[in-house]
Amino acid sequence: RNLGAIITIEDPPERRLDFARQIHVGQHDDPKKQEQALTRALASAMRSDPDLLFVGELRHGAMAMLAMEAARTGHPITATMHAGSVSDAKERLAYWGVPAHEMLQHIHAIHETRLVGVLCSGCARHLDQEYVGPLKQHVGQDVAKVRMIGPGCASCSHGLTGRRALVRSHDGGPLPEWSALMVADIVKGKLDVRLLLDDHS
Repeated sequence: RNLGAIITIEDPPERRLDFARQIHVGQHDDPKKQEQALTRALASAMRSDPDLLFVGELRHGAMAMLAMEAARTGHPITATMHAGSVSDAKERLAYWGVPAHEMLQHIHAIHETRLVGVLCSGCARHLDQEYVGPLKQHVGQDVAKVRMIGPGCASCSHGLTGRRALVRSHDGGPLPEWSALMVADIVKGKLDVRLLLDDHS
């Protein structure tokens, strides 16, 4: 599918994207020079009038303000930010000087992600009996297959066989609970039940 002209600005690019023009912003020891290089790259990309602009990560106010400028001029833009939650991300943008009305007008969605471990089927432990009743009542499903992380074995060494991303989207309405996103795989014994219990602690 033709997605149009896509430009990415990254330092460095995490992977090659054949469908996009990737701008590699060189690494600078001086944070101020790095900020200036990223800002110049974003300004240059905007002049190219892309159909979609992807900024690897918003790290400072200058980048955030330029990203909002791109949105104001009709450039669809996506970016990443390291933050603890949706509210933390908005607070960071406000701290950088992005007005609240600009966020309401130009930010159409925030996708929050969390990486969770996938249980090793070889050493995952059965759920302690004391938790079976309360958990079954909580999720309203059979919990016979629910497992907890094991001690590690020859197949995994640490109880997990990998990680997967959970994503929840915020478009102005209420956010789904992480537990609602995880419960199906927890009941199947694929994810550690502690993820669900921690979400309600």
